[in-house]
Amino acid sequence: MTEQERLRQQLQPRPGETLEERRQRVRAVIDARLEDELTTEDYDFAVREGLIEG
Repeated sequence: MTEQERLRQQLQPRPGETLEERRQRVRAVIDARLEDELTTEDYDFAVREGLIEG
């Protein structure tokens, strides 16, 4: 599994997870990756999903 596939998997909703819980979890993943190699596509995905504000 590539790094991007692993990140996409981390960004997927989890069963029983509220939108706010998902936002917090995804924000933590994205914050941890901002200094790494977050791609524009990954960022756009998170914005489209309403997980972060663009």
